[in-house]
Amino acid sequence: MQDVEKLRDWICAFPQWGSAKPELDQLGVAPDSAGLYYQGLEVLEHQEDVQGNVRQRRRHSFSLRRIFLTRQGGACWMEAFSRWVLEQSRLGLTPVFHGAAGPCRVTAANARADWQKQLGTTVYTVKLDAEFDSYAA
Repeated sequence: MQDVEKLRDWICAFPQWGSAKPELDQLGVAPDSAGLYYQGLEVLEHQEDVQGNVRQRRRHSFSLRRIFLTRQGGACWMEAFSRWVLEQSRLGLTPVFHGAAGPCRVTAANARADWQKQLGTTVYTVKLDAEFDSYAA
């Protein structure tokens, strides 16, 4: 299973998520549609010892988008989701990515709402960053 799929499955464990999984790299138009977009991998730190052992601190970045009917309370949902992400990260209940030494540290930030007046919906977007340490010999 790829890292983006692991993150998607973890997101679906949010108690208020619902039944539909977010689509990868696309977003439908119906209310309750969601899309998870991979934004890339960044190596934050690279260390190598004299024996050739390598430790890297890496960060995967994602964008999660979800559509709500404008009067459906998406802002409250987004706030609860952000709190859940932080709590899961604090408890070490986040995914373990390929090559990682343990669960990643996930943060949710830069949430925003884009109102789609003609459709009567609002698209909520939040940036998810997942940092983890990876080791190789």
